[in-house]
This record gives sequence, C-alpha cells and structure tokens, in this order.
Amino acid sequence: MPAPPCNLAIEQGKHSAQSVAPPQGRNADRQTLANIIGVMDRRTLILLQHPNFAGDAYEYTRLDCLVSFLRNHSQPQHEFIDPEIEELRSAFRNNVIQFLAIAQTLTQPLADDLGRFSLSPTLRHAYPDQFIYHATVLNNAAIKTFESYQQLIRGARQRFEA
Repeated sequence: MPAPPCNLAIEQGKHSAQSVAPPQGRNADRQTLANIIGVMDRRTLILLQHPNFAGDAYEYTRLDCLVSFLRNHSQPQHEFIDPEIEELRSAFRNNVIQFLAIAQTLTQPLADDLGRFSLSPTLRHAYPDQFIYHATVLNNAAIKTFESYQQLIRGARQRFEA
C-alpha cells in the first residue's frame, strides 16, 4: 500500500519545516505592515532620507511618528509572524531607537522657536570640527533608519509575493 501523498513528500525531503506562512498569517502580516506604513509621516521620511543636520533645524514634531512607532508597535501583537520580516522590523526598530537617542543627545531647541531643534550654534562656532562630526553622526543615523524602513517595506512585499 503506497504512503499517502503527504507522507511521501516528507520522506522524499520535498517538505520543508519552514513552509510559507499560512494565508491567515500572511493576512496578519499584511495588516501589520499596513499599520507601520500608516504610522510613518511623509515629512519624517524625507528628513531621514535627505538629512542636513549641519545646516538645517527641524521641527521636533517630525519625529512624533517614530516615537509613536516605538510606543505603539513594539508589543508582541505588532510583530510579524514571518521570521524574516520580523527580523527586518526589529532592525528598523533598533535604528529608530538609536536615531532618536542621538537626536535627543546632540540637538537642542532653538532659542527663538522651542519647537525647532538643531545642533548647537555655539558648537558650530567654537568647535567646528566637532560640529561637523556631530552632524555626520546624526545624518548617518537618519539615513540608516530610513534605509532599514525601506528594507522592511521591500522585504515584506517580496515575501508576500513569494
């Protein structure tokens, strides 16, 4: 009596223990991705993609969506079921944490507009090399955060199409 097709596939090594997420899991992951995309503000993405912290001040509210992502999308119910996509989400989350920590450490409110932040103008004039270094660190953290967001979006969409 031949083995049932399911067992035959397992015996022949054609069955993978890491099979594709079931449709219900895929739908949940699609919703998780949509929620993350919905949180991100276009102005924040532009700030992260094209940072110029050496020359520009930024509205602190542009970082609100990153803070919201950390506060409201870090619990287990906001994780992806697919482990590869979850790894990308985790990398993005870690980059957001790092960027926000650097921004809070290196920038300060402008004297005439407390809603806008920049690197220290005193540092710019007294220690220009240190100023450029701080701007570079902040710019690089912003770009890394943006790139990890892009990798998350692209990676998730590729997994959904597979």
